[in-house]
Amino acid sequence: MGPELGEARLGALVREVARVGEDVREAGERLAGVDGIDWDGAGAAAFRSRLTEVVRAAGALAAGCEEAAGRLAAHRGAVVALGAATAAGTGSSAGAA
Repeated sequence: MGPELGEARLGALVREVARVGEDVREAGERLAGVDGIDWDGAGAAAFRSRLTEVVRAAGALAAGCEEAAGRLAAHRGAVVALGAATAAGTGSSAGAA
């Protein structure tokens, strides 16, 4: 494994994962709009059925990205807090020395 990511890189990763989730959600919404086309028949029913599956999958992927972004944001908060605690500990021990 590589080194732990710093606060800035974690922040960038959180934003990127969140952006991908938004893009996927928007794509799913656009696909859902395709269902409104004026088309009847067996082929149309099969198409709409498959399209519904794809839209659901896009929603699940977007939700997964949102969850991942939230977990990364929480991890970033922990890294920031640890850095602050370490800095405070270093400052107080330097003053005691």
